[in-house]
Amino acid sequence: MSPLHPTLHEVGYKGYCEYFHGAPSSCVIICAPHAGHLRPANIPDRKKKCCNGTVTNCTFSKSKNKSISLLKDSYTYEMAVSLRNNLALMLGDSPHMIICNLHRRKLDANRDRDVAAQHNREAEQTFDDYHSFIQKAHDTVTLNQKTGILLDVHGQSHTEKWIELGYTISGPSLDAPGTPPSHLSSIRHLATRRQFEMLLRGTDSLGGRLEQQGYKVVPSPSFPGPGATGNYYFGGFTTCTWGSREQGTVDAIQLELPLFIRKNHEEHGPILASVLADFVADNYLTTEERYETPPLVPRTGWVPQLFWSFLDKIFL
Repeated sequence: MSPLHPTLHEVGYKGYCEYFHGAPSSCVIICAPHAGHLRPANIPDRKKKCCNGTVTNCTFSKSKNKSISLLKDSYTYEMAVSLRNNLALMLGDSPHMIICNLHRRKLDANRDRDVAAQHNREAEQTFDDYHSFIQKAHDTVTLNQKTGILLDVHGQSHTEKWIELGYTISGPSLDAPGTPPSHLSSIRHLATRRQFEMLLRGTDSLGGRLEQQGYKVVPSPSFPGPGATGNYYFGGFTTCTWGSREQGTVDAIQLELPLFIRKNHEEHGPILASVLADFVADNYLTTEERYETPPLVPRTGWVPQLFWSFLDKIFL
């Protein structure tokens, strides 16, 4: 990886996770918990039944077959890097970025610790490192910027081929009449400053902005909810833990991207970043900072726009 700007780089236990520090003035954190490819033989593959009740107070009950996925979210590393580099270019500040390098068969950093590591010492150490890195980034954003946004990058292969934006509001809640309660959302803090319905699926919501670029998105103006038969991931452990649902001023959104977007990250990364930059500028930057955010990159002809934006950064 070659970040645009020099960055402090921290490595966890045995290099199993990494933290690329953002600029002190950045309000953006990017995470990729399922991007890893390392499969060390000394860490056993995760199992459906975990410890079978042999570990005291284990949250993974032997009587429950909790959802265990062993699949890597392919191309999420490349997409996270693309988003970071392009947001650095567009906003002028490199975002913080935390990557898990262990394959999901060995660790799922987007689950609670028992389910994630299944009581393997090295997997637990990596889980602790990964979330301590998020804590550092979270603290830095809170201290320097007061508020910010964490983007948790994932991949899915649902037949709808839509972008799923997870705000910790379930599909049935989105489908129900009226607006879901904002205090149950991972963007609760932002909802204290903006009308929650518009944030979820209005024209200026993240879904609305992505829809304007030609993407199919849920929730959005066209798809306010997934519908009774629609597939939808509404947010996992990272979004619930590090968003503002329970406390704090840093919001979180889970970005569930279909394969065609992730696989073509060189094309779609700059487009997604331009939408995110616009969303961040409108909701998290001060009036004085917003002038640095360039216009949206159109779905065609984005290379010239990025090129001129880059020149602007050098010569202005």
